[in-house]
Amino acid sequence: MAVNYASKYASEIAKRFTANSFVKPNTSGKLDFTGVKTVRMYQLMTVPENNYKRSGSNRYGDPQDINDVVLEYTMERDKSFAGVVDKGDAKDQTIQNKAGQWLNQQIREQSTPNADKYYFRKVANFGHCAKVTEAPKKNTILDMFADAQVWFDNHLVPTDGRIAYIPASMFKLIVTSDAFFSLEKLGTKALTKGDMGELYGFRTIKVPDTYLPKNCYFLCVHKSATELPYKISESNMHKDAPGISGALIEGRYYYDAFVRGEKADAVYAACAQSAVIEDVEIGGSSGAVTLTCASAKLIKYTTDGSDPRFSANAMIATSGGSLNIESGTTVRAVGLAYAQWGNNNTDEGKFPGAVVEQTIA
Repeated sequence: MAVNYASKYASEIAKRFTANSFVKPNTSGKLDFTGVKTVRMYQLMTVPENNYKRSGSNRYGDPQDINDVVLEYTMERDKSFAGVVDKGDAKDQTIQNKAGQWLNQQIREQSTPNADKYYFRKVANFGHCAKVTEAPKKNTILDMFADAQVWFDNHLVPTDGRIAYIPASMFKLIVTSDAFFSLEKLGTKALTKGDMGELYGFRTIKVPDTYLPKNCYFLCVHKSATELPYKISESNMHKDAPGISGALIEGRYYYDAFVRGEKADAVYAACAQSAVIEDVEIGGSSGAVTLTCASAKLIKYTTDGSDPRFSANAMIATSGGSLNIESGTTVRAVGLAYAQWGNNNTDEGKFPGAVVEQTIA
């Protein structure tokens, strides 16, 4: 007989995952994957403003079509686990209690850390990668956070809801720096409780060094900009399965991490300059446009004004190859550090360049 833990304990499992995650409570949670693994959203594109003309026709300027861009999000991380709770006691209630305890521990020690680490890897690849020329030191780390604040301010990211994920080693540099400790109350609190509160307007969350990807020193996000949907697809307890004295517990869940395309500027990863690939160079002219980025594993581009990192209309280009694009078209392109995202990604520790654009002559 099998007890379906997915239906019986799904809400409790979700609570446990959220409670144990550094990330889940600080994400938007507004992408609705109910009953599906893929969600499509539509983003309207704005048009430039004109100077109003007091005479003649088209006083407001030439009307332009208002287009929308399709943003597609698909959960692709499909994971499973299996464990055995030995009978040890003939009471069914005891077996069920042990199975529940084991499932809770499995989520806390395996599922949750793996999802958090994946979140940091993926999010760092889909926001702004700031090039840091030298590894942070006690006398430079606070200036780097000030740069993150400037980026958020310049891109009109709301001040409420800003979050900074700081690895333990970076936290140490901050709290032992003279500039930080000179703020008497804040410095004393950090040393006694390991809590920095806010730093340059960011609510700080300390995470293990192994959570952030290699060559990423810290990650700043706005709560509304990222998602970490997580679903228990299947979790069953099989009593007295063949060859087992006790209960066989099998589980399957899927999840993914996303940066919301319309809010990508609200993600800031401080990365080693050597780990960030160069920006795409857009060259040529009408009918023979070239996109060049030798170190990129993949070049994506769009011709409808949308962000190639997120748009369902994005196309793939070969570095140096010729593209038949008409004059007057605005090309946006980005060089990515991976050939495809997912389990086949072998480029952890590398990050994409900036999205560049150019109107073709």
